[in-house]
Amino acid sequence: MEKVADSEFGRLVLQPAGLVHALGAALQAGEGVFVSLWFFRAASRPFREADGQTLAAWLPHVAPAFTIQQRVSSAEYASTASAAAFDRLALGAVLVDESARPLIINRLAERILAAGDGLRVTGGALSANSHAATTRLHAAVRDTARRRRRPAARAAPACAWRGRCGQRPWISSSSPWPARNGAPARAGRRPSS
Repeated sequence: MEKVADSEFGRLVLQPAGLVHALGAALQAGEGVFVSLWFFRAASRPFREADGQTLAAWLPHVAPAFTIQQRVSSAEYASTASAAAFDRLALGAVLVDESARPLIINRLAERILAAGDGLRVTGGALSANSHAATTRLHAAVRDTARRRRRPAARAAPACAWRGRCGQRPWISSSSPWPARNGAPARAGRRPSS
């Protein structure tokens, strides 16, 4: 416990707020990362020994909690960066699961799907404008999933079909997305329901 009223911080920040007592600690929460936890009170409410003991009981939990928060923030940043890169692709891209359910859709693919010209999401799964084209598309997705599980499996074929107006050919090619711990890695944005 320390009285900080005479320090520069005390004179410039704490005294104008009526705070003169401080209780806290600074600790290392990782390589090059420090956490500072401080509590301040008015002159009429000095800290007691029990307050110091309470802080001492909290300290073993502060650094791990901060480390977890940092990891979550880093993962969110990486996810946002991945989604931004996915959106900058010069082609429509849809990441789907083994059942052709979209996991991530980039902006260009969202516009293509919204136009409804040859490609759409029906019943929660990516589909083409005809049953035959949808069957080929889903077969390519299943073949890709099989190839991810067994790398020696043959390459999934590309499939093609024409849009509603018949002028624009759609070509689907598929490749496995890297997996982490058996689950597909995901960028940030998910399709809206």
